[in-house]
Amino acid sequence: MGKNGERDGRCMMKTNVGRVGLLWLAAACLGLPAAPLSAQEPKLRATLNQVSDAGSTFVDSVAFSPDGKTLASAGQNNSIKLWDVATVRERAALKGNPQVTFFRVFSVAFSPDGKMLAWGGGGGSLGDGGGGGLVKVWTLAAGKEQDNLTGQDQEVFAVAFSPDGKTLASGSADKTVKLWDAAAGKEKTTLKGRHAQWVRSLAFSPDGKTLAVGGDDSLITLWDVTAGAEQAVLNGHTARVQSVAFSPDGKTLASAGDDKTLRLWDVETCTERVALKGNTPINAVAYSPDGKTLASGGLDFTVRLWDVEAAKERATLRGHTSTVLSVAFSPDGKTLASGGSDGKIKLWDVRSDAKPLEGVEKKKE
Repeated sequence: MGKNGERDGRCMMKTNVGRVGLLWLAAACLGLPAAPLSAQEPKLRATLNQVSDAGSTFVDSVAFSPDGKTLASAGQNNSIKLWDVATVRERAALKGNPQVTFFRVFSVAFSPDGKMLAWGGGGGSLGDGGGGGLVKVWTLAAGKEQDNLTGQDQEVFAVAFSPDGKTLASGSADKTVKLWDAAAGKEKTTLKGRHAQWVRSLAFSPDGKTLAVGGDDSLITLWDVTAGAEQAVLNGHTARVQSVAFSPDGKTLASAGDDKTLRLWDVETCTERVALKGNTPINAVAYSPDGKTLASGGLDFTVRLWDVEAAKERATLRGHTSTVLSVAFSPDGKTLASGGSDGKIKLWDVRSDAKPLEGVEKKKE
């Protein structure tokens, strides 16, 4: 606890945060509106299969379209699927890289206007056209590939569109982050130098000015998108940072790591506000659209919901039979999607009027 970001011109102050007063800090510092917890608990609405045959696969990434009508899921076995959220039926099945047999899609993202789908991954060899990392951009209306972005030497673990849709970021095992012109399919710049190990996760701030990057070296870096310059380094995790996510108001960054913690950071001061303790390494984190709830997925096969203001766990969602690798809230906040190494995508109804079903365990006070 109490580890701070490295100060630069962007960080206005430093403070040490101890164990005393963590709950007060979470409520007072996060700047999020208070809301009573729902008396009802989430319910499992549907289970989807990433592959139709008996083969196993990982669901490394799930993402909702901006209108909330479509869910994209991606993972091992070279597979990307698009699902109709209302009917929970498959709309389309795509290949991450049609040139190779083995390709793993680690990350998938919709453009803010919902017209493009980007994914990043790796697999294959140079001989069959699959060597190194690869980013593809698909035009959904036309149903065809728009761009094939290459240049990162190893697997691409994360992709993210800027809020205005003009920039696509990709993070790779080659320790770099590339910023691409999303419309032209051309590289803008490469961010490198700080991370000594693989880049695992990316997130743009809501105003699009800052990019957060998490890596295997346990560091989180903040970058000025326009200048392509590092702004700050956040030190606190003691193991791989698997996932990062900005709060809707942009004031807080959440991070999840192999050190079994979710950490909340003050973006302005670059300091840690609170560390939420999990039971196992945590692979994924996502904010609800209202900023009041965090969802996480971990090695213990569960999805956990956390009350941000109270800084404590609210509920445990059970249903996956293996590690949970990805989580995402729908734009209206009513549905939570989770993907796991069991090859399943779970859709959870998290509306306030949802009735509890078997598999959802309310956290006892």
